Amino acid sequence: MFISADDLPDPAADLTKEDMQYLALKWGRTYRPDQWIVLETKYTEMMNSFDIQDADSKNTLMFICKTYLKMMEAIDIGDIENYQKLSRVYDQLRKSMKVTAAQKKEESADFIDSVG
Repeated sequence: MFISADDLPDPAADLTKEDMQYLALKWGRTYRPDQWIVLETKYTEMMNSFDIQDADSKNTLMFICKTYLKMMEAIDIGDIENYQKLSRVYDQLRKSMKVTAAQKKEESADFIDSVG
């Protein structure tokens, strides 16, 4: 059954004017409020999952989030060709910044879990 957009809750409905100004400055004015929420959610998840401190890494993380958004939009409309291109860029960015599950596992293996 198809659900119309009018029947779905608006994820951006609770954004204040200040929230929208902040998100527009951070992510760009060309994005819609619902896209800002996706971008900000992905950014926060990545910041919480990995040790990202320097400005260059934070900027790269923003590119990762924007690529993620465009990648998800491409797959949602069935644009497999662009999805595949964006997916490659997404993977390259994550690998170059070392923010993948495999790299996180390698880092945790560097530490001793217990002392006997």
